[in-house]
Amino acid sequence: MAALVGLVLIVAWNIPLPGFDPARLEPQSGTLSQGISIFALGIAPIFSALTLVEVVRLMARRRARPEQRAGNVEIITVGVVALLISLLDGYDLIERLRASGAVIWNADTFLWLTLATFTGVTAVGVILCYRLPMPGFRHCFWLLLSVQVLEFLPTQIGWGLDLGRTGVVSGNGWLIFAAFYVFCFAAVSLMLSLWRSACVPQGRTDVDQIKEPLDILIWPLVLAIWTAQVLINIVGMTAPELMFRLIVIFGHGFGVVMIAIVHTVGRYYAEIHTVLAAFAIPLFVLAYIRRNRDNIRTDAPLALTATVIVVVQIAILIVPIVLERYSPHMFGTDKTGLLAVTLTIMGLYVGEKRSARTRTYSQPA
Repeated sequence: MAALVGLVLIVAWNIPLPGFDPARLEPQSGTLSQGISIFALGIAPIFSALTLVEVVRLMARRRARPEQRAGNVEIITVGVVALLISLLDGYDLIERLRASGAVIWNADTFLWLTLATFTGVTAVGVILCYRLPMPGFRHCFWLLLSVQVLEFLPTQIGWGLDLGRTGVVSGNGWLIFAAFYVFCFAAVSLMLSLWRSACVPQGRTDVDQIKEPLDILIWPLVLAIWTAQVLINIVGMTAPELMFRLIVIFGHGFGVVMIAIVHTVGRYYAEIHTVLAAFAIPLFVLAYIRRNRDNIRTDAPLALTATVIVVVQIAILIVPIVLERYSPHMFGTDKTGLLAVTLTIMGLYVGEKRSARTRTYSQPA
């Protein structure tokens, strides 16, 4: 089933968008991709909708149950929000395509048919999210994200090889790149092992049959990155008005200082975003532990487990930024994507073991 999902997404990524001719792109539209497909929006609308719903679920403080499936209200909410986001993002992309001069259809026809295409593809993505099982998760979005990451991984590797041949990337750069991927796999394996052991009831030996919720292993990182972005955006929107009021109160000298601070923030935006996200990760991990109290055995080494989960997710957040200084151009893969790929591979492996054991038990003696 996972292979079928991957095949569907790869096919969608390679179906050209009707009414758009890349050969007619104007020179000034160089930022537009010349491979616009019906899946041009990707899974971003679904990701945004799931993130918003996850924030609401976490704020609701309801206790999680093992293998708790999503209800109809959640599915409908995610679908509606994802479709609205796809309409907004799709309209913005359509306007850019129109400005590029490569649209060969009537403007209104292209607008409505393209919006219908984008929303239809998003709807199919939402259906896939909630119809395909993924052990430990309420949906299989991380499988979709993994397919997207793996789809573009050969391109990234090929780009790295080209940079290596031209001398831009040294052999040490490739070694660091490979070591980071090995580190991610090992760290996520440790995190998963500790969390699963904390959720195994005392005396149970059939570990493969335990259906523990795995949201804590990836959502804290995702929500921390999202929260940091939201905070920075809020500050960016309110800063001009606040600066004006403070200058009126304290004088122009204060305004010079504030302008210098704003300039510094803009210059070190990525670093500030990373620091905010790193501080938010422990808070979200604690929130998920509280939410999963009923699934954790009383004698589990909870402090150690939580610490490892926090450290691993902070490391996955920060390490690529540090290594980028030593090996530029080699760490373009999304951090969440790396975590999703590892968890998806492990989740599918565990799910296959459970299915195999179930088939063995169900066979007549």
